[in-house]
Amino acid sequence: MNNQIDTPIQDKSYTRRMERLLTRRYMGIVATQDPDSFALIARRKDIQQGENKTTRMKEYVALWQGLSADQQLKLAEHDAKINHLARLARTLATTTVVQAHNKIKTTTAGSIDFVMRRFREEGVAPEQVQQFLDDNAVAWFSITGHPTNPTTVDYTIAQTDVARVIVDPSATPDDLHDALLHLYQTPIVGDRKTPLDEARESINTLNSIYDVALAHRDLFIKAIADHGYADQGVNITRALIVPCSWTLGDADGNPALTAQVLADGIALHRQAIADRYQLTLQSIHTDHQPTMLALHTLQKILAQAGPQTQIDSVCQKIQSIIADCPDEAAQKQIQDFRYLLHCFGFGFGTIDIRHNAVDILAAVKKLAVLCGLENKQDMDAIGLDHIQLKLAAWLRDDAVLSRMASATDLPDDESAMIVGRLRVIGQNPDMCEKLIIAETTHPAHALAALLLLKITGNVVADDGARIDLTMLSESVHDLMNLGNTLETLLDNETFRAHVAARGRLLVMIAKSDTTRQDGRGEAEYAQYEAAIDIYRVAEKMRRKYRDLRHVLPSIMNGGGHALQRGGGRVTEIPAVHGRAAADARATDIGPSTLTVQGHQQNVLFCPGPVAVGTMEALAAQNLYSKAGIYGEMPDPVSRPGLNRHHGQYDAWLYAQTAGRAFDTLTQKNVAIDELLVRAPWLAMKAGNASSRPAKRGEKMVGPGITPREAIGVDPRALQGRAISGERLTAHACLPIFSVLGLVEAMISVRDHGRASRNPEKYGDGLHHLYRAHKIHRDGARATLNASIMADFDIAWPLLVGDERPPRTIVEKLAAQFLHHDPDHNNTPAITLAFLEQYFLNVERLSYEMVSGQKAKKNFNHGDGLRILWPELFHEMSIRNRAAEFSRVIECYRTVQMDRAPDIPLDETQFRITQNLYAAADVVNAPIGILATRTRLEPVYDLRGGVKTRFMKPESYLESDVAGLLSLPPALS
Repeated sequence: MNNQIDTPIQDKSYTRRMERLLTRRYMGIVATQDPDSFALIARRKDIQQGENKTTRMKEYVALWQGLSADQQLKLAEHDAKINHLARLARTLATTTVVQAHNKIKTTTAGSIDFVMRRFREEGVAPEQVQQFLDDNAVAWFSITGHPTNPTTVDYTIAQTDVARVIVDPSATPDDLHDALLHLYQTPIVGDRKTPLDEARESINTLNSIYDVALAHRDLFIKAIADHGYADQGVNITRALIVPCSWTLGDADGNPALTAQVLADGIALHRQAIADRYQLTLQSIHTDHQPTMLALHTLQKILAQAGPQTQIDSVCQKIQSIIADCPDEAAQKQIQDFRYLLHCFGFGFGTIDIRHNAVDILAAVKKLAVLCGLENKQDMDAIGLDHIQLKLAAWLRDDAVLSRMASATDLPDDESAMIVGRLRVIGQNPDMCEKLIIAETTHPAHALAALLLLKITGNVVADDGARIDLTMLSESVHDLMNLGNTLETLLDNETFRAHVAARGRLLVMIAKSDTTRQDGRGEAEYAQYEAAIDIYRVAEKMRRKYRDLRHVLPSIMNGGGHALQRGGGRVTEIPAVHGRAAADARATDIGPSTLTVQGHQQNVLFCPGPVAVGTMEALAAQNLYSKAGIYGEMPDPVSRPGLNRHHGQYDAWLYAQTAGRAFDTLTQKNVAIDELLVRAPWLAMKAGNASSRPAKRGEKMVGPGITPREAIGVDPRALQGRAISGERLTAHACLPIFSVLGLVEAMISVRDHGRASRNPEKYGDGLHHLYRAHKIHRDGARATLNASIMADFDIAWPLLVGDERPPRTIVEKLAAQFLHHDPDHNNTPAITLAFLEQYFLNVERLSYEMVSGQKAKKNFNHGDGLRILWPELFHEMSIRNRAAEFSRVIECYRTVQMDRAPDIPLDETQFRITQNLYAAADVVNAPIGILATRTRLEPVYDLRGGVKTRFMKPESYLESDVAGLLSLPPALS
């Protein structure tokens, strides 16, 4: 096996070469440091090469059973690290391929070169280009620690360092060896993180962004110049990056995030950016001693910067240094530093605060009682409409506000924590941008939050207001009411004045919670329609109230979709919002923003070109959407055979049918929940390293826990926390949240949609929906990508206890499934067979939706992705095979532990569980989707000796840019 490490890699695929080179370098370190572990990995890899999957699974288990606990731990840890390194290589290679295509010709609005080229082709005036840049050209995001990142902070930092070496053109193989050795020595899993640990994790991501901020800006400067706008006076005048973090801000359900922790975290953020600024300033050298002395003084100012430091004042000092410096090279470096200061401020960005709407309102009620404004009995009985009127009056009453502001010793910890945290923000006004009100269902919730801001020292409804009051809707019902809630709030004098003072209206739309409650088919539609409502209401109220005319509406998207957690096309969010704004007939919009969670951070902000590409796409899409709303880009033209009105109706039909089907399969039938009792609950909970505590009544997961305690009483995967349910089903090899309800929805559109009434004109109704509606183009690709993550060879032994039966048996069992079965007659075998057939039908119908062609009778699991996106299918297949060992062993151990549910796990067994989870979890990071498109092109298929034309999505092909691809020096 040692010889294998040195064997030249002959893969034609650039991505495969990158992946194998990096993992082999790590293997070489293991071989040197721990030959016994190397031998174990070699045996595992030998089994992985086998052709027969059933045989492979048995051999994995046999290998595992023959090892001691210490050997199992070592194998699991190295397997996890190898899988993570493979994902890192795919991320870097995929980005390289996309950027190589862009060097030939950019073809999407995710590239600033494409946007500027289209501006020039359409004759957009320089004054308009400057306005669009100033208003909307921004990568605006909020990063957060998350249960979907199970690794230790030190390991995450070590992995980032490996990526940083790979993308460094001056790095050597020895540099990579040192970085990999450090990774080898760093534990990948450990105890739960504290809030400050998660803050360190966010700062690690912010460091990657800081490293490329200037390269990102220079891309925009170059594009402006290349297309002649620089000669016409267009320039970058504002920061193109607005980084936020809600790692320390998300106290919704996390009592560990106290006011003191928030204050400590702010200090940590301030110190981290001060350190980066110091290093940057120390890298500036000139022979002009007055400049060097001035820079030294500037370092001292920034080292002591705090909430009272004015950024404009510091920038004036920097400008005077530039003016007095005769060295042009130093001038350029100091100007670059000033740009970084505008991007990252004095806190490495800002912190987004989140609390639950009910908790916020409860805190206000308790304050009212404590201050003698109301008695407790009346406050307990008061309805939302009534309290809304009182809140509106209190917000205008200085005496009431003063009494509340002076109140101390709130009667419960939750209310005291909320008020205490907002006071910390009041004392650090530069450190907060948003107060996110989770599960907003009524205007009273927003008004209560506004009142709390005002009494805790934050500027409200006046010049100097710094915090966007951000409503977060987390169910289809709430999303459908969002427009009415927003309109009522904008009629309120104080809320309207606050929005006017901020100059923007920001509303947040949840992803994962909406999907968990209502199903993906209905949720994605509701999210899009809610965006339309936000823009529609904002436009209406801008016309109604003069003080709102300059206000720009913006939408914040949760990044909680299962695929997005792993690096899906979140960079298209501004484009989706642009379409929604156009549907709302909006005349102006602000930039879109989003959350970046868990594995997303490692994928989207991987050091170097990946991070640059992510931020370029976000800023360029925001810019392009703005121009589209202004009418500077051509309106989408309905081509022959395309009816957008039919598409809108059929999208509604799809959503309604999907929602009803999801309810039938989850809320009205316990069969799937009962099947998932056998899922790897302990692994899922052990893999959650976030600081958020267990749900009320649950035992904290750690060494000493028993499988029974981890599962809990009457566990409900489909009704529990969105993240837990999504991760649990993924590790059960059954990602059902991505597919449930979609079969019925696609059939309804195909058979009963409006387009289906005139097939001679519109063709297949389902294919017409794909062409007519953007969310369904993105959705179909995501569905096919998610469905291949299912692995029924593993799910059957795990959830049923038997090997996967032949397809004919599965079909017979599936036909016995009863959707309405109060007597629980659906056996585990019947339920799983139904789900296996359901997944296959989802794939088949999704294939037909994209291609406009009927699937062949022998259509198999994975064929949809294989035919439509063959490069992504190939990548997914390799990735699934690499993670197969950890998935098989994780499920095998789950079955074994369930047979002895009351035996506690010792330290070693618990760490084994965590490592296997970390290795298996990597399969849900579909990197390849970053390099896929949804626009269709005609191709020909040979059927029965006849060439048949059908539609297939375009892709970024390695073969088209092979001459532009070269390996990084550190891997050469």
